[in-house]
Amino acid sequence: MAGLAVTVSAQSPADYADVSGADIYREACAGCHAFDGAGVAPSLLAFEEAMPDFTDCDFAAREPDGDWIAVAHEGGPARGFSQMMPAFAGALSPEQLQRVMDHVRTLCTNADWPRGELNLPRGLTLEKAYPEDEWVVEGAADLEGPGAFSSAFVYERRFGTRSQLEVKLSYGWAPDPDAPADVTDWVSGLGDAVVGVKHALY
Repeated sequence: MAGLAVTVSAQSPADYADVSGADIYREACAGCHAFDGAGVAPSLLAFEEAMPDFTDCDFAAREPDGDWIAVAHEGGPARGFSQMMPAFAGALSPEQLQRVMDHVRTLCTNADWPRGELNLPRGLTLEKAYPEDEWVVEGAADLEGPGAFSSAFVYERRFGTRSQLEVKLSYGWAPDPDAPADVTDWVSGLGDAVVGVKHALY
């Protein structure tokens, strides 16, 4: 498997100018990730890391193309992943890696899973519009007047292909409004608890 990566790394992007993403994948990626995208068994590789399963829609649909292309272009350590993932920067151009990514996207055959690029900008905030499983910690500070600090702990849990449960707990600190004018006492406490359900309609 390592020999295949070395062979591809010895090429230049011009060598793959007219090669399809599927063919580049078969030559450059299938040695570790398998032809079907499910990953070669660790017992058949020279290292112990389990390969990601590109046919698992729950995994494959979550990350945007750019994140995966960055890992393929710069290598695993560039994003905190295994050093066994080689960098193809000298062998494949970003456009050619996009072709590979377009092929990888076909390995998840259930079209009902939404893609991970659905980050929709709003006026002052940015939040993912697609379901995912994660903890999110938010914080804010009011720097005008007496000041205040607030935080929120958000738990998001995906269920099904397009739905997500979200629980949000907030906590804040602010000057005590009942304290004497010459004394700055701070009070803290829990805010509202919010439970919501998100669903990706389209």
